[in-house]
Amino acid sequence: MKMATLGGACALGKKDVLGTVEEGKKADVILLNIDQPHLTPTQNLINTIVEAANGHDVTDSIINGRIVMKNREVLTLDEERIRHEAQIHMEEIVKRAY
Repeated sequence: MKMATLGGACALGKKDVLGTVEEGKKADVILLNIDQPHLTPTQNLINTIVEAANGHDVTDSIINGRIVMKNREVLTLDEERIRHEAQIHMEEIVKRAY
């Protein structure tokens, strides 16, 4: 884990602002629901997460210290409006295709 986080930051020459979770550093963090059949039981949780977890397991997301998704609800986008506008655009595309 240290190699993937702090090691990556060092390789980029950014260990002063990346690589560890501490005050003053940029932080992108995700929280996972690990209480699921494909993630348990496990002898090594980190290996299991790397090998078996996927985007559906993410419950919360913090980007640059800002909560952008909480309990699988995106807080920074109006999903209903986006879906509605996408539907309108799709209908326009279909009309042009005929």
